[in-house]
Amino acid sequence: MLLKCGPLAACKGGNILYHNVSLTLFPGDLVLLTGPSGAGKTTLLRQIIGLDPSPTTKRFFDGRYYRYPEDMPEFRRRCLLLAANAPMISGTIEENLKFPFSFGWAQDSFKVSRAQSFLRELGLSHLDLSRPVSDLSLGERHRLALVRALLWEPTILLADEPFTGLDEENIKRVWHLFEQQFRQGKKALLVVSHQRPPGFFTRHLYLEGGTLKEMVS
Repeated sequence: MLLKCGPLAACKGGNILYHNVSLTLFPGDLVLLTGPSGAGKTTLLRQIIGLDPSPTTKRFFDGRYYRYPEDMPEFRRRCLLLAANAPMISGTIEENLKFPFSFGWAQDSFKVSRAQSFLRELGLSHLDLSRPVSDLSLGERHRLALVRALLWEPTILLADEPFTGLDEENIKRVWHLFEQQFRQGKKALLVVSHQRPPGFFTRHLYLEGGTLKEMVS
């Protein structure tokens, strides 16, 4: 077991989104999370990493208990959220890719060659690193956010709608890279998407009516 997180509960506008939900991820997991709009999928991801309140939740990562809030910075270095809106800072592509490494707790340094390798795999090799991110299309920005996340080398990636703005070819590129990065070794991926991935995934979870169910193919 790589991650065990729960119980999770959330309300919105006085309505219960879900109650007493737990999530477990295993090494090599490629997990698809689906459910109707408004079921709380994004809220669930944000609660896992402690960005939305969930005071009763306990988080165990690789057997270690992570306390809230004091252990959350370290937890988020290992379990990273790729947000659906692909947030960028004002500046160039390179400045955005380097941004996470500017924090004092970065464990490694930014490597241009590795960034260019990921950009190439995602069909972005034509982009000059000095180009302003404001010039990018929605699909380019989403792929750039993915490159930035992968450069950080998270053990677990929580990807919220990572296929937004992408055509079929680029969706395949993204999923192929996910398989490369998270299928082997002690890593895991959880993807929220309204689209079925164009490749292999290990499990399918469905959030609806306040419960999280494991779907059987």
